[in-house]
Amino acid sequence: MVAYGYDQQGANVDRAGPSVQACPKLPYRLLKNARILPDRIDILPLLPKKAVIVEVGVAVGDFSDNILRVCDPSLFIAIDTFKLHEIPTLWGRPTREWFQNLEHAAFYRDRFAMPIRTGRMRVLEGDSVAMLATLDDKSVDVFYVDANHTYDSVSRELSVIRHKIKDDGLIIMNDYVMNEVGFSNAPYGVIQATNEFMITYDYEMIYFALQNYMYCDVAIRKVLPNSDTPCDSSEPIDFSVFIAMEREKIESGNQQNFSASPSILSTQKISQMRQEISQLRAELQAMRSSTSWRLTAPLRALSRSLASFVRPLSPK
Repeated sequence: MVAYGYDQQGANVDRAGPSVQACPKLPYRLLKNARILPDRIDILPLLPKKAVIVEVGVAVGDFSDNILRVCDPSLFIAIDTFKLHEIPTLWGRPTREWFQNLEHAAFYRDRFAMPIRTGRMRVLEGDSVAMLATLDDKSVDVFYVDANHTYDSVSRELSVIRHKIKDDGLIIMNDYVMNEVGFSNAPYGVIQATNEFMITYDYEMIYFALQNYMYCDVAIRKVLPNSDTPCDSSEPIDFSVFIAMEREKIESGNQQNFSASPSILSTQKISQMRQEISQLRAELQAMRSSTSWRLTAPLRALSRSLASFVRPLSPK
């Protein structure tokens, strides 16, 4: 694994071997609207509902299931080579156990038979770049990219995705990490390819989702014309207020109408509040990103100016 540092002039220096290539440094303007989230699951409530979502690299389908349940997409497209059944073990277990003695594609299609049958879900089997190329330009709201993590592969996928994503769409990059940890320790190229893409095509990071072993996810989008507007409310919501309210209810003994234990009740209520707030933030973001919001900006500014002029003349 490579360690990095700085020389006396502040230049970035590779202090170890060549196994991992240094990534380009992102400028502040592409990071200023980013939020840190606890887990990639926490990105899903912030995504638009009834959207067109494409997952590139679906494995056994666990995250596909999460996307379908939380995001309720109008169309979900799953892309994979579906060849995992050809390897003997997967994440420490025999592959046949994961796929119940089926081939990868057959297992996945069986798991999602209902949404496939209703037309809510499409499965594209083949090379990721070739399958991405079959999509219509500017037709996708969200891409979730979790396929081959080499630099060349990720770069080629992003080069196609930028034509397929809508102007206000999101690209979520999985495993934003320098190398695989705990298995082969092979170098990844996700960070390098993603950062280069962001700098070259003016994409900003809006979410950075953590993970137990730092297999992090990042969500990026094209920089908006009014880029000074944060990705959500400029006033951060203090969740401690809600936590304090729930704690006060518990401590006051006001639990006679609930069968759940205080700790479970509090956790469930806070989780519900977080989801509601995330949804409101997503709706606010969509409104601020809309064409009508940008077109009416001069009118809102004029209204504020007139209000400040008229107010001193009003009777007290």
